[in-house]
Amino acid sequence: METTTGLNKQTFAAFIAAKRKAAGMTQEELARQLYVTHTTVSKWERGLSYPDIALVPEVCRLLGITEHEFFTACDDLQDMLDEGMIPRGYLDMGSGRLVLTDE
Repeated sequence: METTTGLNKQTFAAFIAAKRKAAGMTQEELARQLYVTHTTVSKWERGLSYPDIALVPEVCRLLGITEHEFFTACDDLQDMLDEGMIPRGYLDMGSGRLVLTDE
């Protein structure tokens, strides 16, 4: 189960970072609009924590995503990979981590 959790956090982190960048915002700008610190947004994008549930509707509005997309975060992951929005990688089955590659 720990393997799945690691992958889900990293997938969510990549999704949030890509959507923020696609919205043309810095971490600081997103944080300011959500009344959180930029380190909070950084933690989301590094897979260290998730946004508070009370912030979900506003995060979705600001990033131009639905709540369904927020909670499933990987729905359009393949499209994001294909469009070069997030780096390619492979799953290390031993650690459950996404390992980035140059390909």
